Amino acid sequence: MAAGNSRRFLLGNKLLYEYKGKPLFLHGLEAAYAATEGDTSWELVVVSQYEEILNAVEQLGLRGVYSPNSVKGASYTIKAGLAACSDVDEDDYIIFMVADQPEIHASTIKKLMQKANEMPETACICYNDRRGNPVMFRGAFIPELMALTKDQGGRKVMKNHSCVFVEAEDEKELFDLDTIEDFAK
Repeated sequence: MAAGNSRRFLLGNKLLYEYKGKPLFLHGLEAAYAATEGDTSWELVVVSQYEEILNAVEQLGLRGVYSPNSVKGASYTIKAGLAACSDVDEDDYIIFMVADQPEIHASTIKKLMQKANEMPETACICYNDRRGNPVMFRGAFIPELMALTKDQGGRKVMKNHSCVFVEAEDEKELFDLDTIEDFAK
């Protein structure tokens, strides 16, 4: 999910802002790519309202989905991603990951992916008691995810179901960058 509005970031689109030598969105994308590389049972799809991000995704040979309605909130990004993956059935798994967590490790994403066959309903990354992203759902939850509105995200669905927690290696993996002060830290 690389489609946020960066409302709290006063210097433009934070996803394109440089962090450790490259655009913010690219850090998480590279981690997701490394986690799924060579595993044909997973498809990496990037949903964005930004042409620059979609062009970069295309240059990497990955699938991008244009979501102009993402400006209205996270639910529109989720719905655009689900609509693009229409071949997902109820026994498949879907992972949603945000593009502003540059410290997420490929190994942590891989651990989440490996929980697919063990999870009763949902799964998410955590550190100690703090829940975070990415999150994973069974395909059976697509109707509930498609019913989200405005800026609602997957957490609304997760609250009604059991969840398997996958421990991150480092607390920094859960940090998302929202303000210029976050980047400075």
